[in-house]
Amino acid sequence: IGTPINPDYLTKIVSIYQRLASDSLLEGCARCLTQNSNESLHSVIWSKCSKETSAKSRRVNIAVSEAISEYNFGTLKALKEIQKAANLDLGEEAVKIAATRDYRRKKERNRQNNLAFRIARRKVKLANLRKEKYSKKKEGITYSPGFF
Repeated sequence: IGTPINPDYLTKIVSIYQRLASDSLLEGCARCLTQNSNESLHSVIWSKCSKETSAKSRRVNIAVSEAISEYNFGTLKALKEIQKAANLDLGEEAVKIAATRDYRRKKERNRQNNLAFRIARRKVKLANLRKEKYSKKKEGITYSPGFF
């Protein structure tokens, strides 16, 4: 499957990609979960190839390639390129689903870039920090690595 990546950038990222896709690194990461579920690209990759189930290196490489294309160009364009490379026709429903996913992704990105949303998120974060600080003051430390 050809990945729609600009050849100028491809030469720069191939060595990084090969290091990150090496079997030794994948074995080291096999049992770990990402620390932050909002890590955008990782979220897309692991939605294609779950960490909870074992997968061969080839499957992970396919998932990474597909996720990078989807992340960079959108679901619809990535799907069209993959189907074209495989000499397959693109179904009407697949186009609708991909277009809907792209629309929702753009809408969510615009919502998160909105000033009111960022202020509200900051208020929630500060409220949670105050609540945690109050709980620590009231109850003391309830958990700490190596504490027990």
